[in-house]
Amino acid sequence: MKLINVKVPESARIRMERALSLFRQGNISTRNAAKIAGVPLREFIICASAHGIKPGFDEKMIEEETA
Repeated sequence: MKLINVKVPESARIRMERALSLFRQGNISTRNAAKIAGVPLREFIICASAHGIKPGFDEKMIEEETA
């Protein structure tokens, strides 16, 4: 996968970092992390993966995330 560097406003970067931190600690779901970051769920998952955070999904989590 090719990564593209994009300049983002400082506030957006801070929101993403906060969301990634909370998600990494297991304090929030991917959907809530995406909301905190202000990005679509798919974009958050891609960003998390790029930061070495692999969201693990089981059937219950998938149901919760897509509800």
